[in-house]
Amino acid sequence: MFASSCSRALAALVGSVLALCASCAAPSQGQKAISVVSYNLMTLFDAVDNGGEYAEFSVAKGKYDERRYKSRLSSLARVIKAAVPGGPDILAVQEIENSRVLMDLGRALGSYPYKACADDTATVLECGILSRYPIVSLRTHRYGVMPGSQAPRLLLEAQLDAGGQELWLLVAHWKSKLEGAEQTEPERVAAASLAASVIQEILAANPLAAVVLAGDLNENPDEQSSVSYTTALPNTLGMSMDRSVSIASLGTSRPILYSPWADCGGFSYIHDGTSERIDHLIVSPSLAGANDGPSLVRFGVAAPDFALDAQGQPIAYRSSTGTGFSDHLPLYAFIVQRP
Repeated sequence: MFASSCSRALAALVGSVLALCASCAAPSQGQKAISVVSYNLMTLFDAVDNGGEYAEFSVAKGKYDERRYKSRLSSLARVIKAAVPGGPDILAVQEIENSRVLMDLGRALGSYPYKACADDTATVLECGILSRYPIVSLRTHRYGVMPGSQAPRLLLEAQLDAGGQELWLLVAHWKSKLEGAEQTEPERVAAASLAASVIQEILAANPLAAVVLAGDLNENPDEQSSVSYTTALPNTLGMSMDRSVSIASLGTSRPILYSPWADCGGFSYIHDGTSERIDHLIVSPSLAGANDGPSLVRFGVAAPDFALDAQGQPIAYRSSTGTGFSDHLPLYAFIVQRP
């Protein structure tokens, strides 16, 4: 685990290549904005055989090398900068191999002095944070290993000093549905319970705390409406796509988090031809607008033309050709401190 430091930069403006949230206004000129992007980078391995790589990334077998690795970093940085020109103030990533990959991505993007990654030996891929704001503290959390499953990925919890504004960022990558949606749901429920407990701890100390849960949660925000079994979203986490519900929950024993997906067009992933919204930027009631402090004012999906194929689907990376980006699209959000 590590965190490094130096100076920070100002928030950038949103470009025209984005799928924009219809109901959220853009930050007005002169407003202090904090830009956040979350992006599943899709199996971003370095060019060193560490033993845990997927077969298609074997350097020894000639399937991957430094040139292809650097090309991937450059391509992914291009997508991230399309989400927020110049790069976001805070970047939450999923599916990186280790801290070296995170550092190399930071160099490809430029000007990210603060970094956090767990270098978790129990899992092949993990989450990380790049920030232009200081990381004041960092904790990791993990729920217990489920029967017949491998160790779950760590939940990162970072406290940041965003220009005098305290901001809590949680980064997660929940279990996929590869072995079946209902069969794997208990792991996502466990991950949601863990995230909820961490957030409840933060809000118990300060109900107005600004908290963002970012990551690939492998579940649509309205998942519960389409199945008969208990799901992680929205009930286990305690989340609503109705901003007013979240605001009204402020100060209650279990505040309801807010997902802006309902107010936004687009998707972040396509599975078997079906558009999905499994990537998330979920915020605490205060960021939903429950007080006069900082508030989420813009949310959307970055879908640059160069990262989409002729059918409008994300161009996934293929090690066989050394081309492509990710099978996910990045999400962005702007948080503004109201006067």
